[in-house]
Amino acid sequence: MSLAQKLAAVVRAEESVIAALEKLYPVDSEVRCWLMYGQVNPSRGRVIGHEGGRYGYVTVRLESRTQEVRRVAAESIL
Repeated sequence: MSLAQKLAAVVRAEESVIAALEKLYPVDSEVRCWLMYGQVNPSRGRVIGHEGGRYGYVTVRLESRTQEVRRVAAESIL
């Protein structure tokens, strides 16, 4: 298998991860998630994008005073 074929396989896998994330967490849906180890109350926010990647990152705008944007791994979303 050549390098070009391996890269094409990675691109296809990344696209399928993003498609799955878009189905599970549509844009503008509300999510609750853990941002830090030992956190007592989950953080809340709205999905604004999907990055995919090895850990299935979702971009979330938090419902905090600062409206911070964070990348959250799918496994951290409740």
